[in-house]
Amino acid sequence: RAAATPAPAPAPGRAAGEGPGAADGAGRLVPLAVGFADVELVELQHGPSHELRVLAHAGPPTEMGIAALLDHLGFVLELPRVCTGFRLSYDIQELGQWQLDVIMRIICWSSEPERQAKWQQRCHCWKIVIPSDASLLIAQLTLRVAFMWSPPPCHVYLVTDPASELRPSDTVVCFQPEESATGDAQFMDLLGRLRAQAAGAFADDDARGGQRDEAPISQAAPAKLKKEQEIACVQATDKRPVSELSPVLHLGCVEVRTGYSAERGMGFIVLIGHDAELSETALPVLTGYLDDFVDSPSAARGFSMTYDLRCLRSPSVDMIMRLADWGAEPSRKDKWERLNLECRVVVNAGIRHTLAKGVLTTFFLFCPPVCRTFLLSELDQPEETSTVFEPKAPAVGAPPQARPAPGVREGAAPAAAAPGARTDGNAKPDRALPTPTAGAEDSEWMLLTAYDF
Repeated sequence: RAAATPAPAPAPGRAAGEGPGAADGAGRLVPLAVGFADVELVELQHGPSHELRVLAHAGPPTEMGIAALLDHLGFVLELPRVCTGFRLSYDIQELGQWQLDVIMRIICWSSEPERQAKWQQRCHCWKIVIPSDASLLIAQLTLRVAFMWSPPPCHVYLVTDPASELRPSDTVVCFQPEESATGDAQFMDLLGRLRAQAAGAFADDDARGGQRDEAPISQAAPAKLKKEQEIACVQATDKRPVSELSPVLHLGCVEVRTGYSAERGMGFIVLIGHDAELSETALPVLTGYLDDFVDSPSAARGFSMTYDLRCLRSPSVDMIMRLADWGAEPSRKDKWERLNLECRVVVNAGIRHTLAKGVLTTFFLFCPPVCRTFLLSELDQPEETSTVFEPKAPAVGAPPQARPAPGVREGAAPAAAAPGARTDGNAKPDRALPTPTAGAEDSEWMLLTAYDF
């Protein structure tokens, strides 16, 4: 990859002690370090005369860094040398929530009235570069959803090789601004292709010995068994009033464990899925049991929810819709949003975990989580090695921040800051963000996305 040369920066967003747009003795634009990325304007031999390269580092962006990046983009846009056009290249390690947030912020910023016409005239295209070992289909699916909400202002190419010729092929995906009218159809086509790719990947993974961990709890590894036993015994040491609710419910298709953790000061629900269909008779028993627990003393101060999906058979769409309707009842919805303090989703490591992460990233783009949501591959996996989706109430079009768990510095955008808004005291009135295209809010394809993986 063509990496920008980072300049010594005493503070994020400043190159060599000067502001964005500083030049060296030869008149060349000094590379800019904005904390989460390095930015450099490079002259090209073919195509547009210049390429503005953004090389992202691992770690979340900060408001100061994003503001510096947007200031630098504004400076470059006014340079006489790019009057004939330039290309914006964004080289990232992973297409996750951090990067989606930056992409959406640039889209909204470039669409502001004072610069929209000039940006469309001078910025010929975007090039988003992801690692060669990343799933091009998952990245394509994620960007397709994002662009259904905020269409790109110009052609956007998704590539795994920065030297690739920018024309649609098996390894180069092109998004066009005018494609929003057919976004739903393209999304469903992508979903079908991803399903087929996943089926083949699952078969290969299983053939190499990566089968699902379908052994029951009683046959699990000693460490895992000990952890499960500790969870099951927590309620026995509860100093608070003990309800008459049984701590364990067996329904064949699912095993539910509940209790109260004195150490964490909250109750817990653990749903362990098994390779069996959720029956008509089991559904009301399950929902009734969950209602009873949420109303019990153990959940009065809140509770955590764990979904162990490693052995779960895909339920029917009808069952999913009935569970969704049950959870969407106003009184229950308000109670769960208030008391459900944490959510954990456990899936098998490998390709299944990769797909689950892509699906949750896409899903939370439209439906931000109401509590901290962890994606794990083991029940007792340390939080610092998991993926965390943070709750927040962003401005429309700004996705939630997904970040590595505690121990990594935080840089999530404040909920009150609209995409593209400045936070340096010179903020301008918020501009209305792009509205969803027709059909973008339909729940059917979102349901299919969650259902498949």
